Amino acid sequence: MMGHSIEPIVPGQHTPESLSSLVAELQRENIRLQLLVSELLLRNQELRTRQSTH
Repeated sequence: MMGHSIEPIVPGQHTPESLSSLVAELQRENIRLQLLVSELLLRNQELRTRQSTH
């Protein structure tokens, strides 16, 4: 479930358009990771709750 690798930024190689698309890609990846973390925290909480009731 690994995201594809982000190309390193080389000075002078990118246009403003390519940088803005890179930023958009990073923002999408950031949101995806935040959702994943939220899901893991929720799952962790469910497991802890279940464990404490047994």
